[in-house]
Amino acid sequence: MNLSPIDFTTLKSRIGEKSYDNVTGQLSVLLNAYPSLLIYVIGAGSFGVVCRLGPDGRVDFLEDTLVKDYPRRLQNLVDQIQIFYRENSAGKPGAAKNAVINSTITAEGNVHIGDTYLQNVEQPPLFLTSPPQKPEVFIDGGENYLHQIKTALFQESGSCVLINGEGGIGKTTVAAQYFHTHIHSYNHVAWIPEGTSMSTGFLSIADTLNIDFTSAATSEQKMDLIIRNINSLNKQQFSLSVR
Repeated sequence: MNLSPIDFTTLKSRIGEKSYDNVTGQLSVLLNAYPSLLIYVIGAGSFGVVCRLGPDGRVDFLEDTLVKDYPRRLQNLVDQIQIFYRENSAGKPGAAKNAVINSTITAEGNVHIGDTYLQNVEQPPLFLTSPPQKPEVFIDGGENYLHQIKTALFQESGSCVLINGEGGIGKTTVAAQYFHTHIHSYNHVAWIPEGTSMSTGFLSIADTLNIDFTSAATSEQKMDLIIRNINSLNKQQFSLSVR
């Protein structure tokens, strides 16, 4: 594999000098240029700690004030990239030139024709929060409401639906029924119940996603970090807050 040259000694010294922008700028170029490198560091567990995949699919590094023990975690990422470089440099015997997800690996040593490299990347669970109780009895016209909600949510990426009306007419029931009826249309689902603030609800999602906040992180920074994590999840997600 022909990898762009990089001075790892200088990178690590920049981390010691807290020149994080210089380091993350170089790493962003590398991770966005080499999908196999990106897959490697994701599997190694270093990627999601200091950076995320943005909505456009490109690598986006987090601010150092938002991540606990940022220098060490950034150092771990650099170390993993350096290991990848050692194992995949052009001309290195046995280099896994095509070791990407679901691709066939070049035969070498204990690797045989037809073997497949499966990167074990841990994904967040389906339920990011506790699910609502499934309604035992549905309201009249409920199926029509569910159809309208699904149509509105899926007609455009990032759509949001507000269920509005007087108290006691079945808003929560409709939302809970939609949650359980269409749960398998999503990779991840969340439910923020009535009486829970949005900030409290999102913080519960942060616990499920194993997001670490620094003691200096403000409420606004915490919400920003949680939203970045949600945006990096695969496929379509949704959360419902009923008031």
